[in-house]
Amino acid sequence: YLMEEFDARLIRRYLRELHPQNVLVRVGLPAYQGKQTEPWFGVSYDLAPGPVDMVAVDGAALHLPEPNPFLPTSLELLEDDPAIPALAARDAGLEVYLDTDLEFRTPRAVTHLSLRNNKGFTDIRDAANASLYVNLVWDDLNALVYPAYLAGLGYELASPPKGFRITISGYQDRQLTLLEEVIDRLVHLEINPQRFDVLKRERMRELENSKLDRPYHQTYRRLEDELLNTSWTADQMLEQVSKITPETLSAWRDRLLEAVSAQALMVGNVNAADVGALQSLLRRHLTLADVEIAETTVAPVAGANTVSLSIDHDDASMVLYVQASDDSVEERARMALLRHLVAPGYFSTLRTDQQLGYVVFATSATFRERGGLGFVVQSPVAGPAVLRQRTLNYMASETERLQGMSDEEFAANKGGLIANLTQADKNLNQRANRYWSALDRGITTFDARQQLADAISELGREDMLACLRRVNEQLANHYLMVFSEGGKPVPSHSP
Repeated sequence: YLMEEFDARLIRRYLRELHPQNVLVRVGLPAYQGKQTEPWFGVSYDLAPGPVDMVAVDGAALHLPEPNPFLPTSLELLEDDPAIPALAARDAGLEVYLDTDLEFRTPRAVTHLSLRNNKGFTDIRDAANASLYVNLVWDDLNALVYPAYLAGLGYELASPPKGFRITISGYQDRQLTLLEEVIDRLVHLEINPQRFDVLKRERMRELENSKLDRPYHQTYRRLEDELLNTSWTADQMLEQVSKITPETLSAWRDRLLEAVSAQALMVGNVNAADVGALQSLLRRHLTLADVEIAETTVAPVAGANTVSLSIDHDDASMVLYVQASDDSVEERARMALLRHLVAPGYFSTLRTDQQLGYVVFATSATFRERGGLGFVVQSPVAGPAVLRQRTLNYMASETERLQGMSDEEFAANKGGLIANLTQADKNLNQRANRYWSALDRGITTFDARQQLADAISELGREDMLACLRRVNEQLANHYLMVFSEGGKPVPSHSP
């Protein structure tokens, strides 16, 4: 908003309207019994003029807020550097990548910062403490949200397996002012016992409520729990969160942050001077040292594996997953293209033609660098055994369709997927997130999507036929299936 002029007469005019005879006071009570009844909804009410209680206000207690510390004072644009992010600083326990990017012509930036403690949050107790502690820090930072928002800044705080992650976005001029506040609270938060009790109950309620999610959400989440060493069930997390006290959480935080390593990425209207300022800030607040970086691992799938869930819902659900043979980009490319080829027909066959349910899709189920293919169905009319068999039947029929596909149609499918992967970033946040995702995976060329697109471009129809035959063999003999039978009687056979 831009206030272009001060109009004293207009202000006085409105102030004169603010008097007890010109005010509407509404009071609502759950069991209120009035003399009138609203005709459409049958609500009891009263509407009558009456005296308004006035409370004297001590003007001496009123004051203007402090100046907003996050308002930018410099909106000057730097000179654009078209190069990809480059390592701008490296020291013991510290690594900062910089990309001076002015393509979107705004004086904004995005700063991603990861604080890695020794072995991260790969233990369930650390993960439980981290998730609750992040909520407490968020809560304590609430007072900063509004002034930062008014000044065009935003922040995020999360606890992925490698350690705490902070993201600051918006006008670059005061980003480090906000980042310093966030880090200070993260390191020195004095845990309020009352707020701790409230947020612990909220966290436990959130975990309990996750067991009431839609069946297909629960089955897919359990797939992740089975495959990843950094994912646990709601019941497992509940057990750990229930044990946390303010004292144990504070001690955990102090131990965890005794020494951390920091990896940062700065993208946008920033330069080497901003990198230097970030280094100084981190050294003032943290003890930086090299630590053992946590890595999420993916369990191999061998043989036929099933996990049955008891979900209180009438619908049955199934997630059927097969895994790529290795972590190579070529294998991810095969799985991604196969999903692109079979997904539309899988949806139309099982959902539209066979009417098995509204939730039907095939997904490129990639975990870390390990590709895979997943089939997800939630059905009110068929059980998991039927859903699996219908999936196998459909995939078997795809061999003939792929064999008969014209070269033009195959090339169009491949081109469509490549176009999706290589489409231009729409804004600075999207670009910075893409770069951060690559850096977090150790891809310092920042071209993960292009690598995948290049690998897909090399695939021919015979490559995909071989991949399809292998996947069909896996669907029969080497798979992981997570399912819930649902609450209604369902057919026990499949045509």
